[in-house]
Amino acid sequence: MIGGQEAERSARCILVLLFCGLLPSACDPCFGTAACGRSLAVSATGQFIEFRSGEGVAGVELIFRRTGGIQLVEPEGRVTTDGDGLYSYRVDAQEAGSVTFSVTVRPPSLFPEYTIDGITITASAVRGEGQPLGRWLVNPYLAFVGEVRMLDTQEVVGPGGTVTFVRRSGIGIVPDSIETTLDPFGRFTVNPDPLGVGELIADLTIRHPSLDRPRIISGIRVSTRHVDDPIDLTQVLYLP
Repeated sequence: MIGGQEAERSARCILVLLFCGLLPSACDPCFGTAACGRSLAVSATGQFIEFRSGEGVAGVELIFRRTGGIQLVEPEGRVTTDGDGLYSYRVDAQEAGSVTFSVTVRPPSLFPEYTIDGITITASAVRGEGQPLGRWLVNPYLAFVGEVRMLDTQEVVGPGGTVTFVRRSGIGIVPDSIETTLDPFGRFTVNPDPLGVGELIADLTIRHPSLDRPRIISGIRVSTRHVDDPIDLTQVLYLP
């Protein structure tokens, strides 16, 4: 009886050795575990494009500077976009958790440098599980989409009116005064070229056949946008 048990145990050992010989990875303690044995890392990917054309821009330098959160092996790192405007950033982390960066963008000489704060990325031990930052712009744009309504009826002001947008302070724009028309839904869009990155303050003058006089709305604040998102409604303007 004892001899039979020994023979069965020996046969099992031979099978295990043969299996591990044919498929070494199957006997690896990390087999089937994507993150096993890998160090924690913080990574991000994205692309830079030009606002008007939508084409990728090569040679954009990004400087990732740690400003808070978990500790990194290297608190500052640099990457440069390839011919399609794509980049990939990776740095080893010393612990689990999230880290916050300020990211300085240095486009080619035609466009000004700018910095975005508060970019948060979580460390991972799984390769490829980085943070997609999406499509950013080498030339952040400035757009204001307004919708004009009457205060008493809440109804939109119909077509046939004009809106004059005049910069008063803040970053420069070209042109610094824009006149546009209201569409059938009482909306208008101004999209000047900013001469920097930041905020401007403007006044709006609204004229319409249904109004007894022009209406002026002062102190409209508009900030540049660095992410390639759809341009949507910015503010509803109520006229007394």
